[in-house]
Amino acid sequence: MIKKQVTEAQRIFVFFKKNSRKLSARERDIVKSYYGFNGSFRHSLQDLGETYQVTRERIRQIKYEALNKIGYHQSLWKRKIH
Repeated sequence: MIKKQVTEAQRIFVFFKKNSRKLSARERDIVKSYYGFNGSFRHSLQDLGETYQVTRERIRQIKYEALNKIGYHQSLWKRKIH
């Protein structure tokens, strides 16, 4: 039997697809860009901070708040899923 390891980004994508309507346009863009859901490469917190003219720490906070809004809580996914 082959075990499939699911990445954090894949888990987040499932929550994002189902619940992205709960996010503001800015939050959606930050999550999509950070995790590469927009079909391009992943952007760093620093890159996104420059785009939105805020610090990378603020981008991290916005990303964290957005993930909570869509129901993704990292603590639930600490264990590996096979």
